[in-house]
Amino acid sequence: MADVVVSALEQKIEDLFEYRRFPEIYQMAKIEGGQIKNLHNKLKSLQTSIYMLDKHLEENWELDEGVMRDCWENIYTELGNFGILSDQAPEYCAHIKRYEKHEKQLRQNILPFKYKMEYFYFYKSCDVKLQRRLIFEQLPQVKSLFRLSEWRWFDLITEINDDVEDVFEDLETINGNSFLIGLIFHGKKRTKARFEEFINTIESANENFDLHKSRWSERIYEMTKTNIALTRDLLHQNLDTFGAKDAGKSLLFKYLKQ
Repeated sequence: MADVVVSALEQKIEDLFEYRRFPEIYQMAKIEGGQIKNLHNKLKSLQTSIYMLDKHLEENWELDEGVMRDCWENIYTELGNFGILSDQAPEYCAHIKRYEKHEKQLRQNILPFKYKMEYFYFYKSCDVKLQRRLIFEQLPQVKSLFRLSEWRWFDLITEINDDVEDVFEDLETINGNSFLIGLIFHGKKRTKARFEEFINTIESANENFDLHKSRWSERIYEMTKTNIALTRDLLHQNLDTFGAKDAGKSLLFKYLKQ
């Protein structure tokens, strides 16, 4: 059984990396396979440690601060494999810490709708931004391809896509899925309007994207455009499918009703 769980987690990480285009970035770096494999494995180990923190937050209403400290120690240890010193690690993880705060706030009935969408999803994409920063720093060749800031709209739309796609899976967890929480506490109409407005904002910003900043500017623009269309379609599909019975199954809703 343990092997099955590990394999599922590994596949989840591989899917995350592929969706965020990490293999394509490796390929464009044009370095030997052994170096890429070593970097990829270190990134996977770091992501595993981040998921272990996330797992505790998703599975436990009452959080164990000792377990949380252990999770953070593991994250900092994994960062050490990239040459990041212990006193540097908090800066690298500042966005993850901020998003952890949002997850903890669910226990105080402070829900994602309190925040502007761009703010909330900027921090929710914290792990992906950290991983891409590490690739950027570990592979000097990548610096000629793009600027890290160019991924902003891509990261926001793919994070929205994750929440919309996971809306049924996240019924079983204590999770800051803003789409699911909106459906449960604000209903379909208001949630649809909020998400459609934000997707339109991302689309408008992407259409004004400077296509000449870097070698990958146009590529990032096209990837973002594709994901906007896919996310909009998925949003409508899951809005049609989600029903009152689904809302009643939400673990988070059951805790907040108490």
